Amino acid sequence: MSEAGVPLLAGTDSPAGVIPGTSVDEDLDQFVAAGLTPFQALSTATRTPGQFIHQYVPGADEFGTIAPGKSADLVMLGANPLLDVRNMRQPMGAMVRGRWFESRELQNLIEEPVPGYKQVTAWEKEFQHMLRERGATEAIRGFKSHSQPSDKLPESFVNALGYQMINAKKLEDAIALLVFNTERYPDSWNAYDSLGEAYVDSKRFDLAVVNYRRSLALNPKNAGAFEMLQKAAAMSSGPN
Repeated sequence: MSEAGVPLLAGTDSPAGVIPGTSVDEDLDQFVAAGLTPFQALSTATRTPGQFIHQYVPGADEFGTIAPGKSADLVMLGANPLLDVRNMRQPMGAMVRGRWFESRELQNLIEEPVPGYKQVTAWEKEFQHMLRERGATEAIRGFKSHSQPSDKLPESFVNALGYQMINAKKLEDAIALLVFNTERYPDSWNAYDSLGEAYVDSKRFDLAVVNYRRSLALNPKNAGAFEMLQKAAAMSSGPN
């Protein structure tokens, strides 16, 4: 795909089984093992995502390169990653929004998670247990009954569970999860896009149309939603 000119992006939209940051290092290793040069692999996690998001996310600035006028977000390494991409694992420090963090400060951040992190991980663990044992409706009811109205599970976490249910052909559970996600994140175009997909898979094309339209209202550049909207609308109206 790379040789054919297809832009490649590092990362995954599923939080299951991966650790943010560390999983990107593993992605880069795998790209190089597959035949990409270290420069090409590094581009999948820097320059190319910046170009992609700038193109498809309304109002997003381009990022991923170091140049005058760009945002001051970068990592300084102890060895050249163009010689060995595994040198990405040797940060001397990081600049985040103009603030410099020494390597020891980064390690402290790893060892002392931000406030609320442990609470969120506890919620996630209990929610997954309830989903597995009693289904989506009970998992959602249990979360709502033991949390404040403002408390939220991460959008990506619930979205990933929704897709797990889609892949397992548990479409009612998938829909319940993804509806719950839109309720918690009503300004997320991706939440409505995912719900639209679940409705297509369950052949509720009229509801798929409604949710793809909501996704496009929030992100008119969502080309995938536009394509699916056309298909769902055609299926909803049926043959002439």
